Amino acid sequence: MFTIEMLPAAHGDCLWIEYGKPGQVHRVLIDGGFGTSYRHLRDRFDRLPQGDRHFELMVLSHVDADHIEGMVSLLADEKVQFTCGDLWFNGWAQIAGAGVDFGAVQGEYLGGLIEKRGLPWNRLFGGHAVVVIEDEALPVHELPGGLRLTLLSPTPHYLEIMARAWQDECKKAGLVPGVEKEALAHLEKRGRRLIPSFGSDAEPDVEIWSRVPFTKDTSAANGSSIAFLAEYQGKRILFGADAYSDVLETNVARLAKERGEAILALDALKLPHHGSAANLTAALMAGVNARKILVSTNGDHFGHPDPEALARVVKSRGGLDLVFNYRSEENEIWDNEDWKTRYKYQTRYPTDEQGGTLIDFEV
Repeated sequence: MFTIEMLPAAHGDCLWIEYGKPGQVHRVLIDGGFGTSYRHLRDRFDRLPQGDRHFELMVLSHVDADHIEGMVSLLADEKVQFTCGDLWFNGWAQIAGAGVDFGAVQGEYLGGLIEKRGLPWNRLFGGHAVVVIEDEALPVHELPGGLRLTLLSPTPHYLEIMARAWQDECKKAGLVPGVEKEALAHLEKRGRRLIPSFGSDAEPDVEIWSRVPFTKDTSAANGSSIAFLAEYQGKRILFGADAYSDVLETNVARLAKERGEAILALDALKLPHHGSAANLTAALMAGVNARKILVSTNGDHFGHPDPEALARVVKSRGGLDLVFNYRSEENEIWDNEDWKTRYKYQTRYPTDEQGGTLIDFEV
């Protein structure tokens, strides 16, 4: 088996991965979604037997609220007990040694909670930053059960930018970066309430959208995103987090060259930044051949997925399946039979109005 559940995570990511043989299921959790959607992650934990709550890996891709808040809630929820082989998260200790925008304070909370729970932290990287060094081989790790991960983002340059932003945000909140006890006291004082994130009139036209000039994302937090290729039993999934498109383009090209492929073949691409036009270029889409395009967002606050991004997707090649974990005003326009015929793609939406989608790769 090899499945991905895009849990309802509001406008964020919460990806529950299972792989293995019957009776030998292994798990990976990527991000925790927005704070208000934590109940869905908690419900998913509650479906597991108490003695079967082990994760080979947990990944907190970066410190934006729509990825980190649910993870902070999970680690602060003492009723939820679990174990994990490793937890990838570039906190202050890692990014300061590698040399935020909104979310650095939550990053301090998460670091304190990881220490409090005694969880392994970036163990596979020797406790250092989860990072791609430009002139070195892409880091590769194989998890128990045979899931192979190849890191594609972030780079030291963008972690250094994030470090400066992290310091600024902590200073505003009256915190000293990297002092776990201080962060936990700050979290307790606030009653574990988290700061919430923030919310074209032209006739829809795929051709026009696809020609809109690309404007790059400049968020320091997004630039620090942990993104990677996961491979199991011949299936390949690229988890894009909120990574910068140029970083993914560069390292996808490196990986394809290493594999002797002109274009990197994928079974699925989880779009970076929920389908933001600022994180997806036509060049990135030209560098991969993905059968499924996964989009995790309910469209709140930022209106993702952007039409320009999905236009770049459907113009890249035919035969694509667009898979959403919500039906929203922003994404239901793609359920257009004329467009699906013209651009040769299909759409999939959840049947549950609460959202959430399970993708089974049938290995």
